[in-house]
Amino acid sequence: MVVHKKINLKEKITEDYLDLSLCNLEKIPIKEILEFPKIKRLNLSFNNLSNLPSDISKLQHIKEIDLSKNHLQSLPENIGSLVNLKCLDLLGNQLKSLPESFSELKSLQWLDLKDNPLDSELKKVAGECNDEAQCKKCAINVVRYMKQVAAEEERKRQIEIRRKKEKEAKQQAEELAKEKEIKLQKKREREQKKLQKKQTNEENLEHEGFNENLNTSSCLNSPNKHVKSGGCQTFLSTLSFLFFVTLIICGTYFVLVNYCESGNKLRIRIKNYSKANYLSHLIQMLDQNVCPVINQNKVPYQNFIKLFQQINL
Repeated sequence: MVVHKKINLKEKITEDYLDLSLCNLEKIPIKEILEFPKIKRLNLSFNNLSNLPSDISKLQHIKEIDLSKNHLQSLPENIGSLVNLKCLDLLGNQLKSLPESFSELKSLQWLDLKDNPLDSELKKVAGECNDEAQCKKCAINVVRYMKQVAAEEERKRQIEIRRKKEKEAKQQAEELAKEKEIKLQKKREREQKKLQKKQTNEENLEHEGFNENLNTSSCLNSPNKHVKSGGCQTFLSTLSFLFFVTLIICGTYFVLVNYCESGNKLRIRIKNYSKANYLSHLIQMLDQNVCPVINQNKVPYQNFIKLFQQINL
């Protein structure tokens, strides 16, 4: 049970020594102790302390601490902050192990761990602590041992950190590979869709071309039938237009050829028939520009002209 009666620390101080032993303490008055920076030695033995507060690290001006005959089950993780601590008495507590930061107590010269249920390895390192020499040796050996423990724990932490990073890197690589595979799959699907669309368009074009050929063949093979298709009607209209244009061109050409081969008789008749000036100019233009060309190229067309004349006859 915590004693609420406030302790007058001044009455407990002798020079640099503060004696709080046998005060039935369950909690260390850290704040009050910090008010006396001249204190170098602190006696907390024979109390009811089961743990030490983390702010004990503030007592860096303390060089000796006696915590014997308490009920301590563990020491705070920041105990290593007491860099000026030279003497530490932990006799008769319930300690099984020490924190890693214990290895940072570089100034520690005296340590008593007797009558604690220490782990076998730590107990072996600590030794008996039956006299001054053994307690000094205990301090050196325990600090050295805790440095090895801290180094081993740090190595394990680094291994765990490395494994964690490797696992994360592996997961990231798997995720990237999965994303890449998904992108490739989507790309293949898009290309497949484009190919199918292209094939469909080509098939549609081939089908349309076949239908157009079929309609044209139907128009040509059935000229006397009533064809209702708009494409067929357009085709027939085009053919008819080209046919009549060809007849007009051929007729005009044959008229010009006959005119140029008729001699002066036809010219005299035309002049006698009409006294218009434009006919005289027309005859003059034909004689000067058209007839020389026709007379020069009429030989290749004579057979065709004869055939046409026979058809007319």
